[in-house]
Amino acid sequence: VVRLEQKNDTFIDMGIYDDGPFEAGDETDKDPDQVPAPANSYMGFSLDSGKSLTNKGQLTVVAGAPRAYYSGAVVLLKKGGEFSRILLEEYTLKGEGLASSFGYDLTVLDLNGDG
Repeated sequence: VVRLEQKNDTFIDMGIYDDGPFEAGDETDKDPDQVPAPANSYMGFSLDSGKSLTNKGQLTVVAGAPRAYYSGAVVLLKKGGEFSRILLEEYTLKGEGLASSFGYDLTVLDLNGDG
């Protein structure tokens, strides 16, 4: 389960009160179908986040799953809805080589400088 909590007092000063927690695979429902990677994939082994990665102004959580699908995967997660606390799969990038551990390490970077 990937869980995101933003702990930042400046959000209160800015009038932003929606700071999580957000999770992939809702812990209260205990429904394995809500987790976007197979069991034992180590999803969340590496984590990063950024705004406007896939949609302008949207927060995207990037989670590495180095044991998923026998070659690893990187899962891009987005917030479910305006009042939702769940993170939903937006994209999954799968590794190409057997046992390559794709997703073991990752970083978010704005290569073209568009924000």
